[in-house]
Amino acid sequence: MVFAIESSDHYPVYEKDSLLNSNLDFDYGPFLELENVIKKGDVEIKSFAYTFREAGRYAFSDSSSDENVLLISVMDKGELCNEPYVREKSETTLPLFGFR
Repeated sequence: MVFAIESSDHYPVYEKDSLLNSNLDFDYGPFLELENVIKKGDVEIKSFAYTFREAGRYAFSDSSSDENVLLISVMDKGELCNEPYVREKSETTLPLFGFR
């Protein structure tokens, strides 16, 4: 997954306490490190790549607004997604990706 970093005010933050997350052992350290590097300001970052190695559901927000949410559903080997992506979060679209 590649996250676009449009400015030092907008980067992905893992919502560790979100009830939408299913992998309670997810190591979100790389996202904390990203935040530290951005806040330090020594390097301009335009993108951030992360490989999700374990199936599960993961909730992220924008660093400037917890209302801007990105939900990622990683499938197990052999499983197929019902839909390739969701454009907006709603009561109808969330169950398609295993979010309840």
